[in-house]
Amino acid sequence: MDVRVSVWAWVTLVVLLSAPLLQTPTTTQAAAAPHNQRRGGRFVAGALGFIGGFLLGRHSGRRHGGCRGCGGGCGGCGGGKGGCGWCGGGHYGRKRRSIDEVMEKDALEEMYLKVAEEDVDGCGLRLVCELAQKDPNYLTGHETLLLLPYRGREDSDVGTYFGQYDKAVWHGQKGNPCSELYSLCSYPARSIMAYYIPLNTTLLQEQQE
Repeated sequence: MDVRVSVWAWVTLVVLLSAPLLQTPTTTQAAAAPHNQRRGGRFVAGALGFIGGFLLGRHSGRRHGGCRGCGGGCGGCGGGKGGCGWCGGGHYGRKRRSIDEVMEKDALEEMYLKVAEEDVDGCGLRLVCELAQKDPNYLTGHETLLLLPYRGREDSDVGTYFGQYDKAVWHGQKGNPCSELYSLCSYPARSIMAYYIPLNTTLLQEQQE
């Protein structure tokens, strides 16, 4: 199947399945804002997770459950507190490629444009930034899946939608303050993941039926 069609089908599936789960209740506009932000973060996490799932499918021989026992240390990346960060996902092997290396540029941008349209408060950016601060040995499978598309390059082109996410990962693995960089988002990674995991589980069950 064409790469663009395959990934786009996944993102569309996230939209269709998440829509009935994420309806905003009737309330005041002020009260609805946090709910809408949480809803948007959940959608974005779902979309990013399926993008990661596509990339994982291209490397199906590799595990993605937290990389326990990986050797080589962290090379000083991450957190600024002596811990390990994502470090470009190097613990998955130097030949692992980010999604911009396996997907046509225009198709990639179209896909991330759709994600960015939902990520108006930058919750997806804060999410991958904070996840990239974690020691990869302690990332869950869900968290690793969200980070797989990225290398976290300092010179990421932030003029592109994908580049903004890749740069967010770079900020995270360098230990920069994600909550300040993406201050419009009120929710830390742990809160967004708490909403994402049930959605992702539902999607996987639907795929298997």
